[in-house]
Amino acid sequence: MRVLLAVCVLGLGLAACDKQGDCSDSGGVWAGEPGRCICTDEARGSYADTPTASQLETHQLCAQKPNGSDWTKEDIEELP
Repeated sequence: MRVLLAVCVLGLGLAACDKQGDCSDSGGVWAGEPGRCICTDEARGSYADTPTASQLETHQLCAQKPNGSDWTKEDIEELP
């Protein structure tokens, strides 16, 4: 039973690490408190020929806070 519990806990930890890795691969910032990937290349319009107004706004907000620990839940809710 203890072994099964340890495997489950380890599995959940690896799943969280995988999400963080996927976030990093997409140019995003991992905001740990809500456990959410923000400021991805797509959201910021990094490679768009003509970024949308929403992407430009996101780009500006993300440039102000480059680290996940800089973001509060309220900041994240303001993202378009």
